[in-house]
Amino acid sequence: MFYLIIFLILLIFAFIESFTQYKNKYILYGIVFLLLTFISGFRYETGVDWVMYEGQMDYSYSLIEAFERDKWDWLSLRLDVGYSILLALIKTFGGGVQTLFFIIALVTQILLYLNLRKYSSRILLSYLIYYCFFFFVFDLSGIRQGLAIQLFFYSIRFIINRSFLKFLICIIFATLFHWSAAILFPLYFFLERKISVKLSVFIVVFSTLVFTFQIKWLGAIMGDFLTKINSFTLLAKKVEAYTTNDFFARERSWDKMTIYAYLRIIALIFFNYLFREKYKDNKYYNIFYNLLIIQFLCIFTFYEFFEISDRYKSYFLISEVILIPFIIIAIKEEFLKQLSFALIAPLIFANSYIYFLEAPTAIAYNPYQNYIIHKVFDKKNTGYKRFKKHIQINTQED
Repeated sequence: MFYLIIFLILLIFAFIESFTQYKNKYILYGIVFLLLTFISGFRYETGVDWVMYEGQMDYSYSLIEAFERDKWDWLSLRLDVGYSILLALIKTFGGGVQTLFFIIALVTQILLYLNLRKYSSRILLSYLIYYCFFFFVFDLSGIRQGLAIQLFFYSIRFIINRSFLKFLICIIFATLFHWSAAILFPLYFFLERKISVKLSVFIVVFSTLVFTFQIKWLGAIMGDFLTKINSFTLLAKKVEAYTTNDFFARERSWDKMTIYAYLRIIALIFFNYLFREKYKDNKYYNIFYNLLIIQFLCIFTFYEFFEISDRYKSYFLISEVILIPFIIIAIKEEFLKQLSFALIAPLIFANSYIYFLEAPTAIAYNPYQNYIIHKVFDKKNTGYKRFKKHIQINTQED
């Protein structure tokens, strides 16, 4: 119920922004910023990855310990060196995993706000979409990649400005927190180019055929790639895990969520060409449309390795946070605007309905536990119990 209430608050704020003359929108922006930062920054044993982060924090050394024990090599035991340094700094100043959660939540939300102010035509509607598409998976779980996504999101302005060095710095920082961001470097050179209608149709048809008939092609490439990077031990181990592990390397197939994603992206592609004349003056629109097409490719042509497909489509999913609000802008007739808003709301709700309706598969997130509330009121903690139940449910499903 807690997450559903937040959804409704964001929905009301998005409606106010889109259909009223309310002038103090910055107050609403501030409320949303504080709300999302508080929820993610002070979550307590809530989500899926907190056990891993807790273990990594316990295992890490402070800078003082590293100096005294000559353990500097510990910082390079991960591909994500920036994250290792952050853990060391937090431990040096006496912090723990809750400090980690708060720092990353604060930085992520600051970047998100700056990004939405820069790119979005309807900031509060974009916040609502972000909440449904990203918040549970990244702000309440995979926080390292969540931060990397926002750094990539921030770097898009430098593609337009043709500031390669600034773009490069953003991607380097993203890679330091999540190694998967390294593949984003080449985007600088072609992401601004306009994709034709014919090429868009070809990509959709090609990807659909590959996915529907389960045409295998990526496995051979990944095997060859793994052979070539064997000397880079840490990277090789990551790639091997994502391509051979029974859980990570399982194949994506048609199911209700895949059909949902397919229809949603096809609808956005259709709207792009329906209203393309109205979008042409926005200098960022073409980049986000290209990201949408790349997301489609990631989902439906990288299906052989679910984890790789999911990791990379998440970078490009950010396109929908910007593109969906453009629909409201493009439609001039007020009734049709409101009708579109009424259709968009349940569309994005469907992406995270398991959290809003407290489905058994979302037990690691429900009920939401807050660190301050649990410490001040000495409330009973159910984190480990719910995490074990989560593992049990997901193991049975697999």
